[in-house]
Amino acid sequence: MLCPMLCLHVSTPVAGLLPKLPNLGSLAASHPPIALLSCSPGRWLLQQEPKNGTDGGVLPKTPVGVAAVTGPTLGSPAGTSPGASPAAEGGPAPATALPAAPIGLPANPIDTASASAVKIFAELTPPDYSSPWQRGASQSVTASGVMVQGPQGEPWIITNAHAVDWATSVQLKRAWDDRKYDARLLAMARDGDLALLTVDDPQFWQGAVFATLAASLPSPRDRLTIVGYPLGGDTVSVTSGIVSRIDVVPYSFSSRVLLAIQTDAAINGGNSGGPALNDRGECVGLAFESMKSSSAELVGYIIPIPIINHFLSDIRANGTFTGFPSLGVQQAYQVPAGQGGLLAQRVGPVGSSAGHLQKGDVLQRFDGIEVASDGTVPFGQHSRIDLGYLIASKFVGSNATLGILRDGRPLDVNVTMKTPNYLVQTYLEAPPPYLLVAGLLFNILSEPYLRSEYGDTLRQDAPATLLDLLYYGSKNTSDQQVVVLSKVFSSDATAGLEDFSAMTPGSRNVRLLRFQGQPVVSLPQLAAAVAATQSDPFLRFDVDHDEVVILESAAVGRSTQQVMRAHAIPSAMSADLAQSTTAAGAAGPASEVEAFSGMP
Repeated sequence: MLCPMLCLHVSTPVAGLLPKLPNLGSLAASHPPIALLSCSPGRWLLQQEPKNGTDGGVLPKTPVGVAAVTGPTLGSPAGTSPGASPAAEGGPAPATALPAAPIGLPANPIDTASASAVKIFAELTPPDYSSPWQRGASQSVTASGVMVQGPQGEPWIITNAHAVDWATSVQLKRAWDDRKYDARLLAMARDGDLALLTVDDPQFWQGAVFATLAASLPSPRDRLTIVGYPLGGDTVSVTSGIVSRIDVVPYSFSSRVLLAIQTDAAINGGNSGGPALNDRGECVGLAFESMKSSSAELVGYIIPIPIINHFLSDIRANGTFTGFPSLGVQQAYQVPAGQGGLLAQRVGPVGSSAGHLQKGDVLQRFDGIEVASDGTVPFGQHSRIDLGYLIASKFVGSNATLGILRDGRPLDVNVTMKTPNYLVQTYLEAPPPYLLVAGLLFNILSEPYLRSEYGDTLRQDAPATLLDLLYYGSKNTSDQQVVVLSKVFSSDATAGLEDFSAMTPGSRNVRLLRFQGQPVVSLPQLAAAVAATQSDPFLRFDVDHDEVVILESAAVGRSTQQVMRAHAIPSAMSADLAQSTTAAGAAGPASEVEAFSGMP
């Protein structure tokens, strides 16, 4: 079984702590059965739920006393300096050379650059997606990170998003220091499994050694050194290998297909976020996952510099990470050999190509670069790579020119790049929303929710209708969600419905299709509609398999409070849902929302 695994080290094992991948025969077999997804980074049902968000805060300047290290830095063009020194800001002049190395540290470029690696200690408390009013079990994990400088000399630490996602505390420790320092999250890119941290205590940066950025991607067979703090010891660890290949692969944390470096250097739990160095001591990327399988040995993956630079450039331009775009073509097929291009079979109604591409168009060029009939584009001197590489290299809001063939006529169309329009999200940026109506609990469908419900047997046990939406669903409107009836609690209003799951084949999770005869588009819409129909004698909910649930309106408020007390649920709806319902005005005054919830 081939299983890409995130390389965290769990300090305090907890049963079910890190969800594993479903049993797949191969990586290719885990891809949705679509002929080709070249026009949109693919959906992969892999590991780990995404969660938190960015604070979009102002990035700090270099603290006084930090040595200014010359050479290219992350987020800066190759060959440029990291920017103004503290002296330029009016502070004391910093050292003009690298600080003295700790005793015993060799002057070898790789060993010197290894001092840029830090150990990360994080306490992660993700949401409980099945009981969304509470958090899940707390997890203590360790990972690695690398100290870098921004274009203006800002002191940063870059690591993997999965190392600090939903963290309640993050601390950092350098190799030669006996102290741990509190870290602060600046930005996060779940799509690219990257997070940007800083430390406000200037003592942390005294004597700091910053990694420098390689000017280009390495080549196959180039030597690499992976530096970090994997399990097996407390001191810094170094493993070496070569670049096996460079390709687009599914990132297991986000299910996005992005550029990655494959290496045979050992990458183990705790290596996540550690730098990968070339023979000159330059950082060529961050370790982030490895393949664990009886049929694969020494298959590790590194997030390359182009992905890291995309992340840093995005947050500098927008104050937060806006995402890696997609083309918005859910299905594309090869055209006969010799003609070149991809045949668009379905164009999403919400996405980059909506209103520009049509079913039957043949995509032959992307920004002037020829697209072959197998969906690949030139890469390097003697190689080709999936078109998704070019698409993901664009920024959200930027323009791309598509050369297409429509009804035998060549056309150029300009599109504005947007984030993927997945109907079922692979991660949630905020705590999951929920709505409680008497004993009926409604959630939105997401991959983390399905993992919470079915775990390792997701592909086998989840309802086929929900899996179909996960793999192939696309939005018709930007606010569209899939609302599921996840549980039926015992209450006066739901008496006799406690065994509702037995009425539906296979699962207690069923899709809510209509409320009071009207289609359900999203959870906020449902909450507003329920609150606005208090005068109706009955509430009718139509779900999958032609099942209907009917509640007596007069008992809803009393029963909602009954369930909240019995199960320690603090509110009948999540905070964001209550705010949106009240702000929309669809439910009338806020008192009507409170009345719906049964609140005094």
